Amino acid sequence: MSIFRTELAYENWLNKYRYKNETPLETFQRVARALASVEKDPALWEDKFLRTLVKFGSGADKDEPIGLKSTTGGRITANIGTDFKHATLMNCYISGPVSGATINYKRKTADGKVGHDVTMKTDESPDDLVNIFLTLMEQAKTLASEGGYGMNFDWIRPRGALIKGTGIKHPGVVSYMKVWDAVSECIVKGTNDGYVGRLTNYLKMTEDFLGDNFEAAKEATNAVKVMTRKGAMMGALSCWHPDIEEFVRAKQTSGVLTKFNISVLMTDDFLRCVEKDGLYQLEFEGTVYKVVKARELYDLIMESCYNRGEPGVLFVDNMHRNNPVAYLGKASCSNPCVRKGTPVVTSDGIKSVEEVKKGDKIQTTLGFEPVHSIEVHDFEPIYQVEFTDGFSLDVTAGHIFHSQVCSGETRKRWDSDRRLDELRVGDYVRKEPYRYVPNGQPEWTRDDGFFAGIYLGNGHVDANDQVCLSVDKRVDCSYITDLCDKYAYPHWFDDSSEENSRKIVIAGKKSCHGSLHSVLESLGIDLTQKNFEKTEKTFPVSWMNTNPEFLKGVLDGLLCSSGNVNETSRYPQIRFKSTSLNLHSMMRHLMLFFGADYKLHPPSEAGKMHIIDGHEVKRENDCFEGIIDNDSILNVYRALGRLSEPSKNEALKRIIKTRPLNGVRWRTKVSNIRDLDTQDTVYDLYTKDSDDWNTCGIISRGCGEIPGLAALTTVCLLGSLNMTQYIEIDERRKPYFDWETYQEDIKILTRMLDNVNDLTYNSLPSYQWATENLRQFGMGLNGLGSALIMLGIPYNSKRALDFVEKACSLKENLTWQTSALLAKEKSTFPAYDKKAFESTEYFKSDRITEETKKMLRKYGARNAKTTTNPPLGNSSVICNNVSNGIEPVFNLEYERVVIAKEWPEGLTEDNIRGLLEHHKEKDFEYWRGEYKGRTYHYEPKNRGLCCVHVEQDYGYRWVLENFPNKDHSKYLKTTDDLTVKDHINIQKVVQYYCNQAVSKTSNLPFDYPFDDFRNLYLKAWKKGLNGFTTYRKDSMEAVMSDIKDAERSREIISRDIKLPDVFLNGPMSVIKKEGYKFYINFSYLPEDSKMEFPVVMWIQTNAKYKGDELRTCNMAARNLGKLALARGIDEDIVKETVAKARTDYPHNRLGRLVSLCLRHNIPRQDILISLMNIDGDNISTLLTAVRKFLAQTLDEGTVLKGVRCENPDCTGTGDNVVMESGCKKCMDCGWSGCG
Repeated sequence: MSIFRTELAYENWLNKYRYKNETPLETFQRVARALASVEKDPALWEDKFLRTLVKFGSGADKDEPIGLKSTTGGRITANIGTDFKHATLMNCYISGPVSGATINYKRKTADGKVGHDVTMKTDESPDDLVNIFLTLMEQAKTLASEGGYGMNFDWIRPRGALIKGTGIKHPGVVSYMKVWDAVSECIVKGTNDGYVGRLTNYLKMTEDFLGDNFEAAKEATNAVKVMTRKGAMMGALSCWHPDIEEFVRAKQTSGVLTKFNISVLMTDDFLRCVEKDGLYQLEFEGTVYKVVKARELYDLIMESCYNRGEPGVLFVDNMHRNNPVAYLGKASCSNPCVRKGTPVVTSDGIKSVEEVKKGDKIQTTLGFEPVHSIEVHDFEPIYQVEFTDGFSLDVTAGHIFHSQVCSGETRKRWDSDRRLDELRVGDYVRKEPYRYVPNGQPEWTRDDGFFAGIYLGNGHVDANDQVCLSVDKRVDCSYITDLCDKYAYPHWFDDSSEENSRKIVIAGKKSCHGSLHSVLESLGIDLTQKNFEKTEKTFPVSWMNTNPEFLKGVLDGLLCSSGNVNETSRYPQIRFKSTSLNLHSMMRHLMLFFGADYKLHPPSEAGKMHIIDGHEVKRENDCFEGIIDNDSILNVYRALGRLSEPSKNEALKRIIKTRPLNGVRWRTKVSNIRDLDTQDTVYDLYTKDSDDWNTCGIISRGCGEIPGLAALTTVCLLGSLNMTQYIEIDERRKPYFDWETYQEDIKILTRMLDNVNDLTYNSLPSYQWATENLRQFGMGLNGLGSALIMLGIPYNSKRALDFVEKACSLKENLTWQTSALLAKEKSTFPAYDKKAFESTEYFKSDRITEETKKMLRKYGARNAKTTTNPPLGNSSVICNNVSNGIEPVFNLEYERVVIAKEWPEGLTEDNIRGLLEHHKEKDFEYWRGEYKGRTYHYEPKNRGLCCVHVEQDYGYRWVLENFPNKDHSKYLKTTDDLTVKDHINIQKVVQYYCNQAVSKTSNLPFDYPFDDFRNLYLKAWKKGLNGFTTYRKDSMEAVMSDIKDAERSREIISRDIKLPDVFLNGPMSVIKKEGYKFYINFSYLPEDSKMEFPVVMWIQTNAKYKGDELRTCNMAARNLGKLALARGIDEDIVKETVAKARTDYPHNRLGRLVSLCLRHNIPRQDILISLMNIDGDNISTLLTAVRKFLAQTLDEGTVLKGVRCENPDCTGTGDNVVMESGCKKCMDCGWSGCG
């Protein structure tokens, strides 16, 4: 027995993981020994680590390795314990842009006599040219250390943006990504490019020749890696970036960004907009560059996924909800803050936070600043902060206030960085008045506002639609009646009320134009409720965005009707009473607008007796009282100029003239913080300079890292459990899963992966910080599909879901439990925050058990994150070809095309095209064939030289070997046997019990309907998946291809093809025939930038048609219809096209039918042949012109199958006719159709 049972597994180990001359077992002994070196008892843990990595036999074979139970990430296996000190143990790094860097270097002559120091500080903008190339330097360092590289390119400004100070337009994201791509190509290729030198090398690798250098040279040769790691890179761009269309379409051109996998980051906000079919802004740094239909952008992404398998899609908000350390913030974005509906002060007035758009100017402590970015999240836990001024804010735990800490010190200190979960009752938060100047509804007057205010303060509508205002009999009411006279509102007094109250009744029905009733209604006041109770009264927040004069009238009316100027108390006040909390809330907005602080006192409770004007009064409703004091009184008077009610106005003037007023202390105290036990949509606004904003007078800080800048880099430290190696056969010859060993191995593998953080080399200080302070790793599963076959469980069954749930739940909980014990033994990760960690949505969920939570509460965590399920290509191969990660088995038997480790002797770039057979597909070409007993595959524009291997799946081979006579058909499930629902069901379970990303591809049949396809991603988003990837069979040339399909000819597309509204037009050909001109050109799909595959042919002409020519054109059209049917295009599509063409002019008819054939993949030479040898074609100028155009577009040497040489003396077979210079030519006798 051996660890490796397949040639490919052995070669994969030999090329990628073997160090010097070690055996397979010695490789994993090296890994175990190095990982145990940081333990207190290395020998003990080395043996445990080795037996977790390698499966050994039993009984007499207990020391014989028979397979791999688990694998560490490829960089660990290849580099740990070797002399490659500058090779990383991390699989990949998520990096960010450089900005604000200080560069120091020296320039000097070769002899050092002349020189100078250079110091420069780079711009704070990350897409400054110097910063871009510093970021590229970090990429090069990362790839050189063999780490994979990921970058969110949101920080690069869009194509066409002006570069400040130059007048030059920026090339945009994709142009710079091509530079990243070129760097990767250069860094990782080494000498594996097919180059063979022609000069003889006379340097001899002998001891006599090299002398003392011989052993060193020999050692160096042994230490050289056979194959370097490919430059794996991930590039991402958010859906809101103006270059998103170009980004999505970039890889649709062959040979572009070949080192990148690309993904689109989709937000909840964008996907909700897609569902509503709304407009969506594409913007950068607060500037809107485009407004597009969200659904059109979404469909563009979907079409690329449908046809090319890229880009991938990541649901960034789902990722955040599933994050155990969400309190650290999301990479490259900010954390949400306030609840939907929270008012925000903008330069145009007050808006709800969900109404604020990027680029809007909002009030900050520095004035009015444009919103740079907005973060939106659904289903966030909501907390209510109550203040002693009587108001509250609904926010998330991460909301940050300008706060003054209640520390018991005489001198209190303002702390501008206090999160809600750090705030305490008794702390102060900062307030500010509003500073905007509204200009809405200029036709609304101060008098309109006054009537509205006095009505809201003490008015109602009676049964006769008459407006009734309650007033005090003892007060002169001429200020109201005079105003009624001014506008000719009929009015009278009603003295039927008891005590000192009376009513002013103002006549006028709803239908009476110009009545007060109609005026109030036009202002937006609901007058439909007769005698409606004061508890319901308020006015719309939109009034705050009208003109200042109108607002002065509203405040005047409210204070005259329900206000009281108290000049007799020690501290003078203006008091406003109302049973309506909503009206008090709007009163707060009014006061802040006029520069006054407003405090709401506890209510006079309903049902209790109160003394008012010497009389006992029993209130029916709670009555709230708002207080205006100190300089706020002065600010109100100066804003209004006067109060209309004379006695109150005089009292107010006396206060201002005779009483000293203290300054306003713009702060309020926290009185209570409570969990509302609910979730809602929340928002965070980010401004560049201040990073704060005004919400109802409270200063809110930005709640996370700077949007668009990855303040924290992250690393990928990987390991996986090979599920196939936990399957045993019991004494009854039945397979079972060894859960006991599986659980023990999870615990040990957790310890192994944690140790990697203490041993790895990181190429950059930021990576080292992330490694030391987060200590995160990701443990996944491998070979799931193969294991299910071995257990006799169909991948698409309830049993499979139950098995996966148990396996993943155990892994999730045991990694955390072990992490807790490691924290007890070795300490928690430095960025651990107990309260914040235990407050995350992840921790509160049922993903982890109460036992796990108890251990984490007690000891903390050693690691920030612990589980993932990445793609495991090489790991699945060295595990003897198990299914990749959590995927089902792709094929039971298949070809696998892998990049060759080196060029075989005798085969070079110069001769390969002559030795292998040439093939050309829709958008790429390759050479393939046998050479010295092996099959090679060569793609010069992409992967280069590849080897072709024939492989069987491990699980399939295992059941055939162990149960050769059993019927396995019920559970031999491959991707072809599964529905999309089957894929999503598995991914949903795995994702739920996983605290990082899950890699899973849903395989679809070629004819899967596009409308159904586009809805899959919406379903995946709603199911909480972090990301979603699909592969539609045959949509691109695959790495693996079925043996049975290897010789399949080029297929015709039978289904209907949806054409875009905009084409890429090819060059126009002008063909002249007998005095007529024919203007003919092809059009191409927008992504076909090389114009290789035409989908439409256009014909324009000044020709006039006679009877004979019409008949000839009709015959040509019939031939094209027959060709389409014969090649398998759906009959209904052909009939529909022919029916539409019947009423067309002849040139349009031919153009329509040629286009039908083109877009369904019928070769142009076949279309040309179908237009030959038609009776009367010699008199048809149109048909001749079309044939000439088609012939000119064919490649030289194109074989015309079915066309015979017309030379009667031809000595050949007569069927060797090709196109040459636009003419038919017989290759046997030289005959030409052009004479």
